[in-house]
Amino acid sequence: MAKNRTRKDVDDLKKDIEAAAFKRWTERKTFREDPADYLEKNRDEKAKLELRYNTYNKREQKRAGAQLVQPLEVKIRSLERQIGDTIDFRRRPATPEAYKFGTPVGRIYQIPDKGLEIEAFGTGFLITPELMITNHHVFPYKDYAEGCAINFQHEYNEFGKLQSGLRFNLDPSKFYFSDEKLDFAIVYVKSVDDTGARKLSELGCIPLIETKGKIVLEDPINIVQYPLGQFKQYTTENNFVKDILEEKGYIQYTTDTAEASSGSPAANKYWEVAALHHCGIALTVNDKIWSRFEKPWDSNTMTDGDKIYIANEGVSISRIVGFLKKQNFANNEHNELVKSILLNGRDKILDS
Repeated sequence: MAKNRTRKDVDDLKKDIEAAAFKRWTERKTFREDPADYLEKNRDEKAKLELRYNTYNKREQKRAGAQLVQPLEVKIRSLERQIGDTIDFRRRPATPEAYKFGTPVGRIYQIPDKGLEIEAFGTGFLITPELMITNHHVFPYKDYAEGCAINFQHEYNEFGKLQSGLRFNLDPSKFYFSDEKLDFAIVYVKSVDDTGARKLSELGCIPLIETKGKIVLEDPINIVQYPLGQFKQYTTENNFVKDILEEKGYIQYTTDTAEASSGSPAANKYWEVAALHHCGIALTVNDKIWSRFEKPWDSNTMTDGDKIYIANEGVSISRIVGFLKKQNFANNEHNELVKSILLNGRDKILDS
């Protein structure tokens, strides 16, 4: 059986992740205020950002068949609002492309005893017809995934009816691999749903493309998620990239999320996943997370919704794929599964 998800070590892990994200956010204040001036003083970082824009432009040219110019020294807008002041979730996808992207995104939960309600605690998505990815802090240990399932298509249809969706059980005994620093966990998913009628392969998957030029500053970054562990929702408004930390492997943005959105795919305007959403950036005062009640946040009496969030952060997919390429497992079946992730993530734009 899976361990109790309310264990203190999981709470402490989330707290450490948020604290590290807030530190990264505050350290980059001068960059966000005047990126052109900052980059002139930090030539190495400017050169790396130029490489990103060059790749971005190459991909744009191949898509459109025409020269597209993307200025490097773009002036970043100020935040339209603090994260959490308004909710920009949508129940239905805006386009068929968004719907297709969202199909292999599911909510994660421990399979409840008969008669009990589902309590989802995370989001994940298929990256091959056999594997799903979520955050390490969702499944920090292999046995946390035991007795758990991923529920796809729990969403409102075009007629306004909430569908229960499909449930596929996880099988960490077949494959489980995670990294705490990059905050990701990959878990094997059983090929047939709990009714025995539907195949996992029917849902498709979201390729993990290593290319760094999938997204740039001020681009919109869309997230498909199961906020609060409820039904699937889309955030496609007020969702701009505010910083890309090339060296550390993080992307920071204004896209709304909520508790249980951990592990959601954050995608560019073409619905290519650019980041694995992993945490909100909560306001910290004197090393304490601050609450909307104008006092330190208390995990015993408050919820995550009581924190003051100033941005969100995801782990760069490019960094995760680069890390996976370096792995060599003793079990050859595990090597083949990782190889399938890499093959599925080939950049078809640049390779065309």
